[in-house]
Amino acid sequence: MFGFEFTRLPGADVAMVAGIGAALAILWFLLRPRPPVVVVSSHVLWELILPRRRNPLVKELVMLALQLLVIGALALALGEPRPVAVDDAEEPAVTQRVWVVDRSLSMATDRGDGARIDRVARELTATLGALPEGVQVGLVGAGESPELLTPFGDDRQRLRLALRLLDVSGVRADLAAALSLAVAQPGLRPGDSVVELWTDDPEAVDVVQSFAEEAGWDVRLRAPFSAAPNLAITAFDLRASEGIPAEEEAIVRVRNHSPWPAQVTLSLETADAVLGEARLEIAPQAEVLRRYRFQPLDATGLEAVLRGASFASPDGPLSDPLAADDRAFGWLQPVRPLSAVLVSDGNRFLERVLALLPGVRLTRVTPAAWGARARAEAERADIVFLDSFLPPGKPLPRAFYVAPPPGGPFVVQAAVAEPQVTDWNPDHPLFGGLVLRDLTIRVGEVFTEQPGDLRLVGTPAGALALARDGGPGRRSIAWGFDFGQSDLPLRLAFPQIIVNAMLWMREGRATEPPPGGRHPVTSPLWMGPEGPAGARAVGTMDGDAATERGAATSAATEATAATATDAA
Repeated sequence: MFGFEFTRLPGADVAMVAGIGAALAILWFLLRPRPPVVVVSSHVLWELILPRRRNPLVKELVMLALQLLVIGALALALGEPRPVAVDDAEEPAVTQRVWVVDRSLSMATDRGDGARIDRVARELTATLGALPEGVQVGLVGAGESPELLTPFGDDRQRLRLALRLLDVSGVRADLAAALSLAVAQPGLRPGDSVVELWTDDPEAVDVVQSFAEEAGWDVRLRAPFSAAPNLAITAFDLRASEGIPAEEEAIVRVRNHSPWPAQVTLSLETADAVLGEARLEIAPQAEVLRRYRFQPLDATGLEAVLRGASFASPDGPLSDPLAADDRAFGWLQPVRPLSAVLVSDGNRFLERVLALLPGVRLTRVTPAAWGARARAEAERADIVFLDSFLPPGKPLPRAFYVAPPPGGPFVVQAAVAEPQVTDWNPDHPLFGGLVLRDLTIRVGEVFTEQPGDLRLVGTPAGALALARDGGPGRRSIAWGFDFGQSDLPLRLAFPQIIVNAMLWMREGRATEPPPGGRHPVTSPLWMGPEGPAGARAVGTMDGDAATERGAATSAATEATAATATDAA
């Protein structure tokens, strides 16, 4: 059968408005001015004109009844009654109630009549006051994890306090888990109890139906909320770019949870500055992704903010009533400038390329000046260019050898005059789609490939360039010829090869450790499912999953799409 729920004012307030209006109308009827009495000589003519059966009081009573009907209709309009499907009327035997309230982010939606969760709290408080003394009541909060707000029992004072403190908690609500917690309370009897679920989740109907069929409990859905449009930041991630120069990079994803086109201003802000604003146009149920790159900042955090949201509905422009998911915050990762050391007696080709690259901190050292201080700086650098020089001692962790002399980590097999390049490795990050076709070299050295070496450029006599990858932080490249003895510096590919080599060597070294032990946004922690004896595993998330989790700082969820997203 069908019943009615009030979507604006609670039923008690509607009754109070109707009662006050009816009392005023009846009071006016009793105290209204009466017609004056006029003494006449005869009323024969009046009796001929007016029928004897017409009584003026009947008309007045009819008018009073119409006034009371109008007052009742206005009171109902203020409450906005909405038909909902309900179960049969409660039997007098129902003496146990459990209220389950959705505490997800969408319940903070406010369309000028208070947040949804506050309206639920007022309605439940009024219902509690009207319940007979023998009825026992409990309260369960449905969030990402269910919470028993007040245990099932007779303590109504505690229940009133819990309703006053009721607030949203978490992005999503696990309604099925909350219902399971509600019916698991001791002393609850299926035949004498009813569970009421207050939510704005459009999928709650399926959840209630499935739970009622499996568990066999009387579960009633209370959803007195009209649909509201919502724009939400569903992902916000910050990281340091490993490009040249090293920059900060922000990724913002905004979704339109409404059936109408929307416009909104997206702003990136620190505590004391606005980095930029952009006006976005988002189609219904669509999502836009924006990437931003900017110079490293002194600020420690960055906030993405949505302002001035407007929905083009058929009834006119609408605003966004859910402000909780219009902001997202993330910590900025400190960025280190790229550092390079060039050990050479003079190599104009390398020096010119390195001088043109922005954001590169270059240190020049001659082989004669090589010492302990130069070696310490070379070990800290992102890349060290060794031009026909082999430093004594153990090999450097990130080295770029040019025509290395024998005795180094790369074994020189023989010197070859005018070697012919027959193959190259286009899949290695050093080349990145570049082609070294018809390379001319006067004199070169070919290397003997060792386990772990990757052939970059080859000749019939052997490898002319090798790469050795010991993992991020320990990588080397060796070229078997002096760049001045070839036409490689004249190729457009030469500067890009140097840039690619620097990026490959620098991989994973663009950022410094976060201050204060903060976790970077790109690797937040997460809790795994419960294992034996309630144990939970702690892990990290990477890639797209980390980006999705990075929105959860203040993000709306897909579960609230019809009604209204782990920054670390």
